[in-house]
Amino acid sequence: MHRFLTLIGCFSLTAAALGAWPTEGRTETNLQKPGGHVSQSLSTFEVKIGFEGITKLGHWVPVFIVGAQDLNATHFEISVLDGDDQPTIYSGELISRIGREGFLEAWMRPGRKYGEMRVRLQDSQKNVLAEKTYSLDDPSLFNIVASTDRLVLSIESGDSVYKSLMSVITNNAEDDTQFLIAIKSASQLPASWLSLESVSTIVISTSNVELLQSFSKQQWQSIEQWVRNGGQLVFCGGANGSKALKTPGLGQFLPGTFERVVPLQNSWQMEAFANSRDPLLQGKGATLPATQLNELTGIVEKTQNETPLVIRSAKGFGEIVFSAIDFDQGPIVEWAGRNAFFKRLLNPTAFTERAAPDETQNNRFSHFGYDDLAGQLRVPLEQFSSVRFVTFTWVAVLIGLYILCIGPGDYFLLRNVLGKMELTWLSFTLITLLFCGVAVMMARFTRPDEMQVNQLEIIDIDSVDSTARGHLWANVFSPSTADCQVQIANQNSLGFDTYSNSTVTWQGLPGTGLGGMQTRAGAGLFRREYRCEFESNGAGDSPARCTLASLPVQVSSTKPLYVQWFSPNGFEVQSKLKLDPRIQRLEGTITNPLNVKITNCRLMFENWTYKLNDDLDPQETFDVATETREQTAKNFLTRRVRKSNKGKNIAWNPADTRLWRIADMLMFYQLAGGRGYTQLSHDYHPQLDLSQQLNLGRAMLVGEIKGRCTDIEISDPRSTAAYDNTTTIVRIILPVEYENPKQ
Repeated sequence: MHRFLTLIGCFSLTAAALGAWPTEGRTETNLQKPGGHVSQSLSTFEVKIGFEGITKLGHWVPVFIVGAQDLNATHFEISVLDGDDQPTIYSGELISRIGREGFLEAWMRPGRKYGEMRVRLQDSQKNVLAEKTYSLDDPSLFNIVASTDRLVLSIESGDSVYKSLMSVITNNAEDDTQFLIAIKSASQLPASWLSLESVSTIVISTSNVELLQSFSKQQWQSIEQWVRNGGQLVFCGGANGSKALKTPGLGQFLPGTFERVVPLQNSWQMEAFANSRDPLLQGKGATLPATQLNELTGIVEKTQNETPLVIRSAKGFGEIVFSAIDFDQGPIVEWAGRNAFFKRLLNPTAFTERAAPDETQNNRFSHFGYDDLAGQLRVPLEQFSSVRFVTFTWVAVLIGLYILCIGPGDYFLLRNVLGKMELTWLSFTLITLLFCGVAVMMARFTRPDEMQVNQLEIIDIDSVDSTARGHLWANVFSPSTADCQVQIANQNSLGFDTYSNSTVTWQGLPGTGLGGMQTRAGAGLFRREYRCEFESNGAGDSPARCTLASLPVQVSSTKPLYVQWFSPNGFEVQSKLKLDPRIQRLEGTITNPLNVKITNCRLMFENWTYKLNDDLDPQETFDVATETREQTAKNFLTRRVRKSNKGKNIAWNPADTRLWRIADMLMFYQLAGGRGYTQLSHDYHPQLDLSQQLNLGRAMLVGEIKGRCTDIEISDPRSTAAYDNTTTIVRIILPVEYENPKQ
């Protein structure tokens, strides 16, 4: 009993010491302030978050600041919790909206649905001019949605398109949750491409030319960069095509050159496109104004009287869908097939049979703590070859031995051997120190002495649009507690500029599983703040470079990171690819433009995969007809095998930890069968899926590069970083010549 009381006293003293520990650097006490109050203010300003308050977890979202014209603010600081429940300060130069005095724009990346958001406005010397703190639980300001939800923006002056799109979204129960936001003024649209990251599709109607002309050059540039990064832009011509499409803003997205507006006498091709039996044109003499283009650069889906009606084209890694007829005026407003028309525009496979789960797939849902491919990617990135975990058996054995030693063992030694029970204070201390030493030695011998990094990078090179991008996921293991500075190298091994436009930030886990961004169980105690700092190209420009400062990594723990970079394509790709119209087979030659060898090469086009027989050395040329083996793309991605004269897909294993195999699904999710094959969503990083690009007149050379291309520079005075497991995959988009263009 005496020893028990002694232990209770020790624990009490420890708790008291922890309670008196200095609170410097801890912010949990600051996360309980009521929302909307002003901490310090020399002027009044208001903040609007996201798109009509809709804010996606784990994505960059805009922060609009209104009424700050008297402050002369040039910089911002916004503090929110990241995906690991740690306070993160986003800081950078404010964007001054051209033509809108006192209308400023910032951005941030929320990782949790709770806590607070603190907004600080600063001058050029980083002095705080004004500050406001908001509660993320305030429904009047925030509508925080899941990281895998889809956002669609409808840009129009009325609500005609909005109502049709809303009907399409709400009736499409097979898809994941989607949100539709109506943009009716230029003030609702960000001027930074980064702020559009959470948007999946933008739909623009041309009935109100004045609305489109009110958008600034900054805003059109942000839309262009968003499309190049993988967004889908849907817009129309119609009766106002001669005015709306000749402007520098919307005209830059035309898949051809404007010719004229023509009246169509019949509409049966539009009805066939929408799979509708209801006629679009009704009444004698009715016509349908349509914008006619020539010198087309995309794939024509429907044509009426030599006028292309629906054209799909690629711009960078995104998709442009052009409709020659209006969305929100004319006969289409009363057309019964209008909703089906929009559904087909947004999703070209809307009327095709959806992929069903393979017969070999286990239909029972196995809970692995994630329901998105991003969660499955996290698992292998957290496995380090030099980190060995102590099994529960060893822990249980040590606990049992410790109890035996401080209990019966100590009693037997002091009573029967030494005969001095008062020495229990010394023996108890020595035994405790001994087992603590054993625990420390076990931890030391099962952990490396330096930081470890696992990394997957997917590099996309568009030889048609002369642009390149990189997506990099990394996990950093630290053997000791450290505050790190994290950035990527100015140039990677392929020669691309990764300095000018790059973001290094935390990697979130979508879903409600353990550690997911939608959970409310957080770190709570011992939150440590760090910074996400932006460098701008100049006053009013979009963000250029983002690095992490004072990033806390706890002892024997990991920190997941996510990196994006964009760069102009610095070299020409030599390829001569042509589609043989007789056998619908790709022919021609390709030269490896990289300065490194590409292994596991395959050429992908439409629904086919041409697997190379050998690796591709730098500047080596191969012939598609003689040096490849042809296979359907879906059979290749699902690793289809023949058994007993029948073909069967190898079921997707949600516990698979092979990085290159997971990357296959990230890159060509829809082509492999989507959720029907994997039973997982791909909505956290959907811009990685370039399946649709293969149907836009482009081929893609895909392969793996040994080693890493882009280095993550981690500055920690206590330890250096060593790479443990790295996988780098490259996709090179190539043009294809059609002898007979699709109609």
